[in-house]
Amino acid sequence: MARVGFLILGQTPRTDIEKTYRQYLPNIEFHFGGALDGLTDEEITTLVAAPKTYPLFAVLNDRSSREIDLYALLPLLELQSERLKDVGVDVIVLMCAGQFPNLNIDLPVIYPQKVVQAIASSISMTKSVRIISPNEGQLPVAIQNWQTAGFAVTGMSASPLNSEALVHAVTQMENQSVPADCLILDCMGFTPDSVDLVRQSTALPVLCPQRLVAKIVAELLNA
Repeated sequence: MARVGFLILGQTPRTDIEKTYRQYLPNIEFHFGGALDGLTDEEITTLVAAPKTYPLFAVLNDRSSREIDLYALLPLLELQSERLKDVGVDVIVLMCAGQFPNLNIDLPVIYPQKVVQAIASSISMTKSVRIISPNEGQLPVAIQNWQTAGFAVTGMSASPLNSEALVHAVTQMENQSVPADCLILDCMGFTPDSVDLVRQSTALPVLCPQRLVAKIVAELLNA
């Protein structure tokens, strides 16, 4: 049986992610590794307090969230990737849609931002997009990343854990009437349910990295 490893920015388990991926990978063995797994509250607080150049959205076991810098999380994710390799996974999925440096691991790794930007580029005739970032601190970096990739970007932030904030953000961008070819839920925490919610407020095609990557893993493993 093929095995998939999921690298989580926060803590495991993540039943929401498992629910989505199980739809597309019913016969695949799942293994999860969370960057914050095994850390004490004090250790997590220290990470949160560290200077932030790229604050990422990390979800804890109690479903609360924290902003932690990418480069504070990176060594913890490297350790978890080695653990996933040791249990024999065939491919690793990084559960982050932000721009990420390549992990130092000799296994195939799926980086969602590369996937989403490639798809957005292929369907966007004007290379104009709207994005929803999961937290305010990440939004400026996310906009810059998309601009560097050649896109004109309008963006707002809304937590994947707050449906009301998500609808408000989408409605605000609709009211601004800035042209765009698609709307991107620019975080792996947004689920297919988020897409259903968003589609009530916009006529644009909606790209959901969590679901897109699930389909790609299914193709990769012939699942």
